[in-house]
Amino acid sequence: MKPNETIHIAYPHGGEVDAFFAHGMMQLIKQYPERIGSFNNVLGLGLLSKSRNIIVKTFLDQFEDDWLLMIDSDQYLSQDAFEKLVEAADAESTPFVTGLYFGLDQSNPVHIKPIPLIFIMTKEGVQPYFEYPRNEVIEIYAAGTGIMLIHRSVLEKMRRVYGELYGENWCWFQDGPLEGNNWLSEDLNFCQRAQDIGIRIYAHTGALVPHHKKAWIMESHYYLWKAQQSHLK
Repeated sequence: MKPNETIHIAYPHGGEVDAFFAHGMMQLIKQYPERIGSFNNVLGLGLLSKSRNIIVKTFLDQFEDDWLLMIDSDQYLSQDAFEKLVEAADAESTPFVTGLYFGLDQSNPVHIKPIPLIFIMTKEGVQPYFEYPRNEVIEIYAAGTGIMLIHRSVLEKMRRVYGELYGENWCWFQDGPLEGNNWLSEDLNFCQRAQDIGIRIYAHTGALVPHHKKAWIMESHYYLWKAQQSHLK
């Protein structure tokens, strides 16, 4: 990222934010006052794709910063992760960069499984990138929208291409059903639209962003942990 380029930070929320998210934002403002240009937040509207579209529209129409950093209010963005994203971002070569954070698969209550929310295209379709190289800038197919750094030109191009089809204010994010009784989430839909117009997506796997998730902790987890401790002895 060029020294004179600034970042607009925006996040959706449900009326409150995580304390570590707020702490991280305060640290970034203090440390990088010349890099961070402006802020915005959107109160949850019942449909996440609508909130994200409002974030993008507001950024393009009301602010002049070069980059949009879209982040969820349950993420903790450290100075180290922020610096790695900024270093990886370039308006020409890497205008769409994400960090690395994890979701939580709780479909099996015994084996809670962290899922890297960066994705690659395989023979089976879009899949999480489990064997990602560590601390590298890599090309991916898609990413979760919990942390994305995107140049203004990408979002403007998407509006030009998709505006007539979906509406110029709602042309970035959409979720809904697909054939085969599947659901396409707003993050994969957004990345697919970017890919379809030639926008390549990158992730810095060293830009680690902790994600605050809740889980039910049961006795089965205790005995799994206990078995692991016995194995380590």
